[in-house]
Amino acid sequence: MVGNLVKRLMQAALSISVIADISLGKNATEEWTSYTGPNYRKEVFPKNDTTEPMEVGISVLVRNLPKIDEVNGVMFMEVNLRVKWQDERLTIPPWLAAEDYIPLDPVILKDIWVPDLYIDHSSEAITPSVLTSIASVWIYGDGTVDYSGNMYIRVACRMNYTWFPRDHQICSIRIESYAYTLNYNVYKWVPPGLEIGKDISNEQFNIRFEKTDPYTRVQDVYGTYPALAFRVHLTRQITYVLLQVYLPSGLFVVVSFVSLLVPPDAIPGRMTLCITTILTMSALLGVAMQSTPQVSYTRAIDIWLLVCLSIVSVVLLEFGIVIKLREWEKTQSTADTAGRFIKTVSPQVHPTSITTNASKKERTCFTITSSTVEKVSLVLLPLIFLVFNAAYWSWFMSGSEEAMPQGLSTNSTL
Repeated sequence: MVGNLVKRLMQAALSISVIADISLGKNATEEWTSYTGPNYRKEVFPKNDTTEPMEVGISVLVRNLPKIDEVNGVMFMEVNLRVKWQDERLTIPPWLAAEDYIPLDPVILKDIWVPDLYIDHSSEAITPSVLTSIASVWIYGDGTVDYSGNMYIRVACRMNYTWFPRDHQICSIRIESYAYTLNYNVYKWVPPGLEIGKDISNEQFNIRFEKTDPYTRVQDVYGTYPALAFRVHLTRQITYVLLQVYLPSGLFVVVSFVSLLVPPDAIPGRMTLCITTILTMSALLGVAMQSTPQVSYTRAIDIWLLVCLSIVSVVLLEFGIVIKLREWEKTQSTADTAGRFIKTVSPQVHPTSITTNASKKERTCFTITSSTVEKVSLVLLPLIFLVFNAAYWSWFMSGSEEAMPQGLSTNSTL
């Protein structure tokens, strides 16, 4: 009897303990579902004590650069942004250890305080979604909130095309606080910091990334604000423009020199060749201007195209001069023939005729003939083009090289 009584008492005690555990679990669950509590205000800064600013940790993974819009000076980036901060006012489940976390839906961000970070010179940041937004929120046992989200960012870049098509563009991406100064919070890189995808590439540019001072500040009349920044260096590949613009324009100039080998008597053929070359160069110049960024200052490619067009125009101008000289020579030849005929009919020589013949001989010594212009042009114009090539490419390569910053890091984790 005593044994049965003890056994029943033990079963009753076990049942009471199970019911108590279930009741505690229910109460804990009810507390866990309420993260903010009745006195939580999301518009109030998490720390009352501002003697030490709150740390906001940031890391950025650059996944891709899908588009670089040179016309509008805009760069599109696909990034994974991660932000961590601590809010001790949150109601944390009692069984959750400080190093453990609970994954939550990003909707929770509407009910809690979040850092007021923004990206300078960014007109939009879009978070893509399939069923839900591609983002996550983890809340740790010590009140740390860890946000991670994939987004597309549109950033404005100040581009300079002085050395186009071997120009180097620098796009600065700066993440900063809008309202809270350094007295309230500081921004710091947290591992892995700035991380670069290995497959990032572009058909027109070589891409490099540079992380700036890890403790960047932005100062205005209202105070000093925390910020983190990195730069994207875009160095244009010259191969496309070299094959599409430089090589054809240089060949057209060489073709125009071929017209110097055509006899001046073949006026229709030589004139057709010269005019066709000029029209082709003009069309190439127009296409190059439309397909390249339009700016108000002179670029390196503009100098090349204008000089090529000028040389082709000089070839046509030279042929026009040759035609006029040949007409003048024919007129002079006709006059000399008539003079000899008159001299044969009346052999008497007057002093005035002797003086006239002497002046004609003197003019002949200083007369420029069409054949002389042809010979000089055949040597001088190609020589000018060769000298221009040597000077242009020497200036272009050295100047564009000096404009590029040295010691840039490669695409890797910074």
